[in-house]
Amino acid sequence: KDTALIPAYERLNADSSLSGVTLPGQSDALDWKSWSPRLGFAYQIGEGVLRGSFGRYYEGSVSGNWNWPPPGVPDFIYSYSSQSASGQGYQNAGPYIEYDRFSSDNIAPGVFDSPETDQYALGFEQQIGRHMSIGIQTIYKESKNLLGFEILGDGVYEMVPFTDPVTGQVIMLASILERPTVRKGNCPGVGSLAPPGACYATDYKGAFVTFNKRYSNGWSLMASYTRSESKGLHPKPLSQSQGNPLYGGLEGADPNNHINSEQLLQGDRKNMLQVHGRVDLPWDLHVTGVLTIQDGRPYARRARAPSGLLGQGTLYSGFIVVPANDDQRLPSQTILDLGLGRKFPVGDQVSLNIDLQLFNVFNEDANEFWDGSDYARGTLTATNRILPRRLMVKLGLNF
Repeated sequence: KDTALIPAYERLNADSSLSGVTLPGQSDALDWKSWSPRLGFAYQIGEGVLRGSFGRYYEGSVSGNWNWPPPGVPDFIYSYSSQSASGQGYQNAGPYIEYDRFSSDNIAPGVFDSPETDQYALGFEQQIGRHMSIGIQTIYKESKNLLGFEILGDGVYEMVPFTDPVTGQVIMLASILERPTVRKGNCPGVGSLAPPGACYATDYKGAFVTFNKRYSNGWSLMASYTRSESKGLHPKPLSQSQGNPLYGGLEGADPNNHINSEQLLQGDRKNMLQVHGRVDLPWDLHVTGVLTIQDGRPYARRARAPSGLLGQGTLYSGFIVVPANDDQRLPSQTILDLGLGRKFPVGDQVSLNIDLQLFNVFNEDANEFWDGSDYARGTLTATNRILPRRLMVKLGLNF
C-alpha cells in the first residue's frame, strides 16, 4: 500500500512573509493498493538447469514526479518586459506582456493507478565439463500505467500546418486558443495529439546467450551476447534518456509533444556483446580485459514550430517529426579496457596489489547524446562523448 497526503499551510508572499491565507491540504493525495505475485522454478535436466519466473512489480510514489501538487497553487505565468521588447534594455519592473500561462497539476485522487511491470523469464544453462557452462535466457517485460501528463478535452485548438523543411511533409499542429486542463495521469489524454486511446506503456523483449568459465588453470572468462528491443509510449517522449522522474519539467503537457511519440525507447540497444577475462602470467603477473561492442541508442528527429505559429508559443511545444527507429541511432561503440597487475606479499596473509589499467584502448569517440539546446531546435550536435584513452594506476591492500 502506498499513500500520501499534503498538509495545509499558510501561503507566502513574494518576499516570503506570511500572507494570512491558508492553502488547503489534501488527505487522500494517493492511495495505491498493490498485490505483487512472484513465482519461479528451477528444474535440473542432466547436467543442465531449466529456470523460469514471473513477477509483478510496482513503482512507489516518487516525489520528483510532482511539480506543484498542493491544492490552490496559482498559475505559472510566463511574460517578458514590454520595454525590453521595444529595445530599451532589460527591465525588472514591467509592464510585462504575458505570452504563456500554465495551471498547476493538482493531484486528482482515483484518476490514475500505480505504474506496474509484469516480467516473464525462461532460460536454460548447461554445464560443460567441470568449469564451464553455456546458457540462453529470454525475458519479456511489459510496463503500463506509467505516470506523465494527461491533457483533458476541454481546450480550444486551431489546427495549423507545419512543413518539414527536410522532407516537405506537412504536419498539423495544435495552436491553443483556450488552455486545456492538464494534470498527472496514466495516458496523454484526449486533448493530446497521441493516437486515440493511447496510454503510457512500454515493453521489452530480450534474448541472452552466455558463456562462463570459472577461474581455474590460470584463467577465467565470461561472455554474453544480447539481442533486444524496447519500445512504447514514454511519458517523456522528447527526452534523450528514459526512466527519470519528471523533475518539474513540462514535457508532455503540450498536445503537440505526443505527435509520433510511439517509438523505440531512448535506452534501446539492439545488439550488445560483452567479454570479461583474466589470464595469469609468469612472475605472478595477471592480465585482465573487458570488451564491449554495442549498438548506439536510437533518437527521434525533433522540430519546434516557428515563432508566432502557435498560440501557446514555442517554449514547451516541441514535437517529433520522425520517431526513434533503427535508422536513427547514435554511433555504435567498441570499447576495450586492459589491465596488468601483480600481487606483492608484505607479510603473513597481507599483500599489496599494483594494477596498471588502460581504458578505451581503441580511443573510441562515439557520442552518447546530442547537445540539448540544439536537439530541442531539431538540429544535431554531438556531445557527451565517451572518455578518451587514459591510463590509471591502482593500489590495493589485501588482508
